[in-house]
Amino acid sequence: MLEEGNNIKPDQAKNILGENETSGESLRRRYMSRFIIYSTLAILIVGAMLGWFLANSIRLELVEAYGHSTAAQVNAAVNSFLTRDDLKKPLKGKRYREFSKDMDVITTGTGVVEIKIWGRDGTIIFSEDRSQVGKTFSGNRHFRKALKGRFTAEFSNLSELHHKADRKKYAGLVEVYHPLHLTKNNRVDGVFEVYLSPALINKHIGRTLRSLAVAMGSLGFLLIIFAQVSSRMLRNRNDQLTKLTGELEKKTGDLQQSEARSRAISDTANDAILSIDLKGQITSWNPASEKIFGYSSSEVLGKNITILVPQHWRNAHEQAIARIAAGGASRLSGKTRELTALRKNGEEFPITLSLAESKAHDARIFIGMIRDITERKAREEKLKYLSTHDQLTDLYNHGTFFDFLEQEVERSKRHSQQFSLLMLDLDHFKKINDTFGHHVGDTVLSEVAARIKRACRTADIASRYGGEEFIVIMPETDLESALNGAERIRHEIAASAITRVGEQAVNITISIGVTTFPQDTSSEQKLIELADANLYAAKKSGRDRINWGGQAA
Repeated sequence: MLEEGNNIKPDQAKNILGENETSGESLRRRYMSRFIIYSTLAILIVGAMLGWFLANSIRLELVEAYGHSTAAQVNAAVNSFLTRDDLKKPLKGKRYREFSKDMDVITTGTGVVEIKIWGRDGTIIFSEDRSQVGKTFSGNRHFRKALKGRFTAEFSNLSELHHKADRKKYAGLVEVYHPLHLTKNNRVDGVFEVYLSPALINKHIGRTLRSLAVAMGSLGFLLIIFAQVSSRMLRNRNDQLTKLTGELEKKTGDLQQSEARSRAISDTANDAILSIDLKGQITSWNPASEKIFGYSSSEVLGKNITILVPQHWRNAHEQAIARIAAGGASRLSGKTRELTALRKNGEEFPITLSLAESKAHDARIFIGMIRDITERKAREEKLKYLSTHDQLTDLYNHGTFFDFLEQEVERSKRHSQQFSLLMLDLDHFKKINDTFGHHVGDTVLSEVAARIKRACRTADIASRYGGEEFIVIMPETDLESALNGAERIRHEIAASAITRVGEQAVNITISIGVTTFPQDTSSEQKLIELADANLYAAKKSGRDRINWGGQAA
């Protein structure tokens, strides 16, 4: 909306806007014209430099290729005409004329201007310039190279020519020195020197440069088209870049949120979460790791994970790290295993390790979640103990006794060894329960069990069989030794009061039945029955005694 106070009429505003648009278009055209001029100049300069370098490069390559080709023809001709003896002295007379004629025939149309043949001593034995025949130039550097089997081809070095006539004659020619082989044993018998006209080379270079000029012109035309197309593409690319920038910013924000969530989970987790690289170095360490292992993050970051591994496991751990670094897979990756770890204070403790492989900056890393299972293991051990032991007496229970008995029978049969079985029963235990109560009875059972354990050997296996009955397996023990062991137990229990109730001492005795495997029987069940029968006999004969095979003591 244009107001009158602006002193600009609508038509004038249109003209101004039109002028601005025209000015902008003019500016773009001016920039485009400058771009075309500068681009054309750049193409011309680059084309000239490229042509110069290309001409030199092609000239050197063609000189060598042209020299090789001509040298091969001359070498074949010389081989067909000359012998090794011919290279020992200059060619003269008829021999010279015949060889010269053959050389003329071979080199016609090849660009060869002059040929020289050298003997091994540096004497020229043939030259189209007869004044050179017979002269020796053994110090010629090109001759010496060719004599060693090396091919050389280059434009004539006029600085090495002392006569003005020679410099004029050889100016611009290609000079080729080639080893001469008259036999098949690769021995250098002499050297031939060829002067070639560069006309063919220059002709080839001219064609190449003309092609280059056409190519550069086409390039300039294409460059102009390219400039216009590029301008449109640049605008499109700018729009795309703006869009991609927005998407990238969104993804970056999402990634930052994801990292923040992961960091929050790691920082608040009860389990240790850490990561290591392929060298085994610790790269991350959460607060729970500090609590479990006792190390702060500053103490472990950059250190090898072996500081958390007990000494006796480190060799296996280092081998696993080396296998992974060599491109192998971790046997723990994607699995949860129970292992033993090491705290800062040197304490070994059980853990579960869940390991996952990931990538960070295109490098393999391993993220481990570690849980301290010390308390769980203690509970498991306690449950295991309770499943095998009697809670009151701390001896093996009834079921575990039968497991040990089965094992001992198998071992005895396998090694042809004896073992003995003691069946024990407290005398008048019911009277103690009735007189003092069951709590005193429990105390008596517990103390009797302790005395049985003290009287037994380390290898002996004592169990509570049931009620006030106990049973002892004595491995690798014959009857006599078993009776001695039974007497130790009987004496240990009867020697002093088991407990006291107020001022009153509580005493008790024990009766024992003894049997031996396999002397008495080879059956597990029969062995127990015999021990029980002998125990019954001991009680019947007066208690506080030992009975075996119908005899009491």
